[in-house]
Amino acid sequence: MGICMGKYRAWSCLVCAALLCGGAVQAQQPRVTIVINDEVIGEDAQPVERGGVTFVPLRTVFDALGISLVWNEATKTIRGIGSTGTMQLQLGSTRATVNGNDVVLLQPPFSRRGTTYVPLRFVAEAIDAQVQYDRDLRRISIVNQLKVAPARIDAAKEKQAIKNVYDRMIRVSNEERIEELMHTVHPFSPIRNWIVTAQTQSFALRDVTTQVVSFLVETLDALSATVRVREQHTWRGGAFFVDHESEVVVTLRKHPQFGWQIFDAAPQQTRWLRTDPEWPAAVAVPESLVAQVSAMMRGIVLATNKKRLDELEKKIDEQAPFREAMIDAMRNLLDTYDLIHELEDVRIVGQSNEQLYVYTVQTMRKISGPSFADVRVRSVHTLAKQANGSWKLVDTLHGPKTEL
Repeated sequence: MGICMGKYRAWSCLVCAALLCGGAVQAQQPRVTIVINDEVIGEDAQPVERGGVTFVPLRTVFDALGISLVWNEATKTIRGIGSTGTMQLQLGSTRATVNGNDVVLLQPPFSRRGTTYVPLRFVAEAIDAQVQYDRDLRRISIVNQLKVAPARIDAAKEKQAIKNVYDRMIRVSNEERIEELMHTVHPFSPIRNWIVTAQTQSFALRDVTTQVVSFLVETLDALSATVRVREQHTWRGGAFFVDHESEVVVTLRKHPQFGWQIFDAAPQQTRWLRTDPEWPAAVAVPESLVAQVSAMMRGIVLATNKKRLDELEKKIDEQAPFREAMIDAMRNLLDTYDLIHELEDVRIVGQSNEQLYVYTVQTMRKISGPSFADVRVRSVHTLAKQANGSWKLVDTLHGPKTEL
């Protein structure tokens, strides 16, 4: 089925270290110079100090360190994808993650006059770069070993090799050959275990064909690459499935023995291929089950409106592949906005083994927070039956949104 799933991945935790520079900066002192891999960063990268933490403009430092940027405007979330994994920050929040592990920042990222600033030491050390501060010269030096003296590469040849690996991954996934699929995934990939679990389960439940619609190599060096891919996923048989097109940014790393392999993936957007309002139709199930599931979905909406993250966590299945990602997404939404959610429709549209597929329509209206268009959202949720007979959320695929 391709890598169309998954949001935030697990890397090894890198804890934000001590302050980069202490003490107040006097107005008469010379500007601080930032040097990355022996290259002086321009005037637009002048650092800003807050609470003893040095901040730098996001795009400038990400570009200089070779970090791909994924920006979520709705939640003001920053996701950086580097050669060694990913990091995530949010404007105004001291909560961050490195490789999926929580890190508490000393000061939160912020925006000033249209420029977003991020803590320099946290970003640099999250990709294993070395940071030094020379107080006498007022110079911050950063060395990213993966970008020092890059090897000369044949770009056209490497891009074709990357495309070949991705095509192979799609082909063996469509043929449901899990062992060969794992040969295309880097042994140190933070999503490796997730792919085994999620794809094995998916192969057992349904037959889905994935086709690559577009493929663009966005960054490339001797050791890593990022590609932006659009995929189309079509149901062929088995359990309920929503045909859809997805866009994902995929990171690849070059293994010394196996060559290019999939390392990480960050989904960007999803578009349902079928949007008529009468679809999907409800299936015949006992009225008691409809009432039980409807009560559960209303409970989720109620807990969301009350901003009860603890209650929302209880409604997510412990074995859900995206459990932590779902909780992070809920936390970001609750921290960023005051919204009123209203549930308009609940339908059970599929059932297989111990899972249900539930279609919902809900509205979201902003009370306060950043810019947000009031919308009506169609979604399909996968629920798993618990030992006590209750149901919990496993996954959600959001569909069409219409402004109110």
